[in-house]
Amino acid sequence: FDLNSTTLKPESAAKLDNLVAFLNEHPQANVEVVGYTDTSGPAAYNLKVSEKRAESVANALVEKGIDSSRIQARGEGENNPIASNDTREGRQQNRRVEVVVPEFEYQVQQ
Repeated sequence: FDLNSTTLKPESAAKLDNLVAFLNEHPQANVEVVGYTDTSGPAAYNLKVSEKRAESVANALVEKGIDSSRIQARGEGENNPIASNDTREGRQQNRRVEVVVPEFEYQVQQ
């Protein structure tokens, strides 16, 4: 994500297709979408931006046919950085959304 943006970059949007294919193959699986920001700006503002980033990805999944009941979206603001916020590159890496598929049970069709 760009600074202050909640719009998915085209190259990131394309990566969702693999997730959608997986979720279509495993209809019992759910997904957690968690948004993050860098430390630029006030913490309360960053929390809202992170929530909107998560919602942006969740909405993209719904647009690709995933039922909204299978998706939980939340924002973590500037918590849990994966890189230093002291550099432009690090801040860019921290402006992200992580998608987690919790453990689920499935049966193999024979």
